[in-house]
Amino acid sequence: MMVMKKDGKMARPTKMTPEVIAALRQAYLVGATNEEASHYADIAPSTLYLYIEKNPEFSEQISAWKSEPILKAKQMAVRGIDKDIKAAHWYLERRAKKDYGANVDLTTDGEKLQPILVKFIGDDEPEND
Repeated sequence: MMVMKKDGKMARPTKMTPEVIAALRQAYLVGATNEEASHYADIAPSTLYLYIEKNPEFSEQISAWKSEPILKAKQMAVRGIDKDIKAAHWYLERRAKKDYGANVDLTTDGEKLQPILVKFIGDDEPEND
């Protein structure tokens, strides 16, 4: 598609055609990063970023596409809880880490640990000259 510039000259045709947008969508729906999606759609990542900069609403669309596989995986995980005790255990380990996580810290009740200073015998403090 040719675009007329303000000075009356013809601009370069956009690379963001409906076919490119469709290819980007396909890539995002399987969890692709921006770089992976760009390469899949046969455009440079810089072309994608420039398009996003000029069309901020497209960034929102990308976010929606990127979230779809995550939501589908969550739905499958939750559905699996009814059928499989291992799936239920897996879900609890990840969604209720404090109570069911494999690395529960029993000494701090979940509070942030404070660093301690270890000084070795024979370590002298530097002299102030």
